[in-house]
Amino acid sequence: YDYYAYHENLVFATASGSFNTKVSVFGDTYNSITTGGLFIDANDIYHQVGSGSNPGFTVDGRRKPDIVSPSQLQWVPFYTDDDAWIYIRDYKSSWDDRGQTSWAVPHTGGVAAVLLEYANESKEPDDNQNTVIKAVIVNSAFPNILDKNADNTINFSDPDWSWDTDRGYGRIDAKRAYDILSSPGITTAQSKGWAYNSVAAGQQDSYTISGEENQRLLVTLTWNRRVEWADAQTNWRQTGYGIMELDEMDTFFANLDLEIRDPDGILISPASSAIDNLEKYDLLLTKTGNYEIRVVNQSGSESENYALACELLEPLEADFNVDYIVDVEDLALLAQHWLDTGCIDPTPCYRYDLSDNDSIDLSDFSIFAQKWMTCDSRYYSP
Repeated sequence: YDYYAYHENLVFATASGSFNTKVSVFGDTYNSITTGGLFIDANDIYHQVGSGSNPGFTVDGRRKPDIVSPSQLQWVPFYTDDDAWIYIRDYKSSWDDRGQTSWAVPHTGGVAAVLLEYANESKEPDDNQNTVIKAVIVNSAFPNILDKNADNTINFSDPDWSWDTDRGYGRIDAKRAYDILSSPGITTAQSKGWAYNSVAAGQQDSYTISGEENQRLLVTLTWNRRVEWADAQTNWRQTGYGIMELDEMDTFFANLDLEIRDPDGILISPASSAIDNLEKYDLLLTKTGNYEIRVVNQSGSESENYALACELLEPLEADFNVDYIVDVEDLALLAQHWLDTGCIDPTPCYRYDLSDNDSIDLSDFSIFAQKWMTCDSRYYSP
């Protein structure tokens, strides 16, 4: 997978595996998009990871899966005939997956195919790069997905909450992925976009995004692991044998870091991993101004090609818990500031002063009530 992804610019969608305690072969690749499986709930929403979907990490400690896709209640082609189909029903069916990832991974491949079809017709020179397709798919994934135990997977006490062992970076979203890919290269004047570039060893590339307080900044960086193959000659295997063997392959893995700095130059992104080739951050902006996105090449001798995707989301008013849903947790946070006055720095109550009158009062509760139990329709559609 990694060899052909790197040399042939192929997009591979791989399954995270089923009914094991870790992501398994072949989902442990570097250069593919590893996909877990989702249940469908009573409201006809794929909102929970299925019990059979393998969680992360990989055996060597890398973050997989990357995303999750639907794996139940589908019509899929069946092997018995060229035009045969089978309906994947629910957990009572002998063919049901309980989240088996073989049924989920075709969604990822299908979304990638649609994006590549667009890229083949556009005038942009690099939007068909496999790393670009991977970056926009991961960047647009929706994170507010329940784990196998139906527990929330967003833990804001963890600064790097955007990835979870069950759901990866979230549920696939074809429309938002297309919106990012069809946007122009990253500049300060846009809310979404992508880039494909090369950074020299020991150097860094820099991008600037203009953000406002309370917006969300989503940024994803990915690059390919390089795999080289030389068909060897041994006493039983001649040059040109044509079959890849492990002892014939050499791998090269650049260490890129994604750093995000606020308008005052303060680093606001969590520490990067040295063993993953995919990094995504979902950050609530606390200041208005220009944010710098840096791609830093920590490698000692080689340059590296990479893809970057980013999106600015407007805040969902009254979503104080910042989980894309206005619910009882937000009411609990609002209640802590009830009838507070003097909402000026450094008093941290600006997020609850919805009426912008320097006081937390009935006018703010009225605005909150209008948003009660609602979701951001651009990001989550029940």
